[in-house]
Amino acid sequence: MTEAPAPGRPIRFEYIEASGYRLVSGVTGAWGGGTPWGDVQIAFYRESLPLPEAYVVNESQGPEQPVPRHKGNEFVIERIVEFSMVLPPDTALSIGKWLTGHAEEVLRKIKQAKAGET
Repeated sequence: MTEAPAPGRPIRFEYIEASGYRLVSGVTGAWGGGTPWGDVQIAFYRESLPLPEAYVVNESQGPEQPVPRHKGNEFVIERIVEFSMVLPPDTALSIGKWLTGHAEEVLRKIKQAKAGET
């Protein structure tokens, strides 16, 4: 049985990547909300134009012609859901504050860098 740390003793947190860990870049949005069990669920996605169904080559017409995927006359953008998380509300709030703080810091640095360019 592991003993609880003594009061005032430092606690070291070590980060280890899980076997299924992957970096997802290009996230363009999120979707989610409260669950019936009182948690917050969020799915992160990236947007992309759909790949064509096929390419058709007609020697007499020259280069390849894409055969687009479409739904009637609608313009289609795919939202590829990369992963979802289910969080307790207090954790969701904590992560939200952390994320907002870091985003504001990055935007501040970008603004300072642009001001220095002029």
